[in-house]
Order: sequence, then C-alpha cells, then structure tokens
Amino acid sequence: MALSSDTRVEIIKALNIRPMTVSELAVHLDLAKSTVHEHLCILADRGMVTKDEDRKWRYYSLSERMRLILRPGNIGLECVRVHEICDEALDLLPGGSPSYL
Repeated sequence: MALSSDTRVEIIKALNIRPMTVSELAVHLDLAKSTVHEHLCILADRGMVTKDEDRKWRYYSLSERMRLILRPGNIGLECVRVHEICDEALDLLPGGSPSYL
C-alpha cells in the first residue's frame, strides 16, 4: 500500500503545503535524494502525486485526487455531504424513501 510507509505519509503532508522538488523534500525530511525519489515514484504510480517540469526543476505536487481527499471543504466533498443529508432526511419520511427515488 502506498501509504504504509511513514516516509510517504510525510511526503504527502509536505506536498499538502506546497509543491516541492526532490531536493527540497530531502532537506525537509532529512533524507537522501535517492530515497525521496524512490518514494515519489511509488506515490506517482498510485496517482497520488504529479510532477511538473520547469526548465530547470521538477516540482512534485498532490494530484487532484489527493487534494480532494486531504482538503475538507472542497466542492466535491461538500456534494457528497449534501447527498448524505438528503438521504438521511428521506429516511425520516413516514414509510421511508419514496419508491420512485
């Protein structure tokens, strides 16, 4: 599992703040660049991070999927909550949800 490693969890936490290069992450986490790169490859393979190449630097950031998971208040999560509230309200109707729903 991609998040079974404490290092990968720490990388996700760091990228939740801002996009970073391998070098920045290595300094931030006090790890070798090769170690950070290895973990980033695993996270990228799982669709959790993306890389954007500038002319000179390669920045890693959270994928849209991870941003939706980690940042409460996103419209995607709000829509899910509205659906849950509507389902709960329908269950309170006498006889439960109407059959046509």
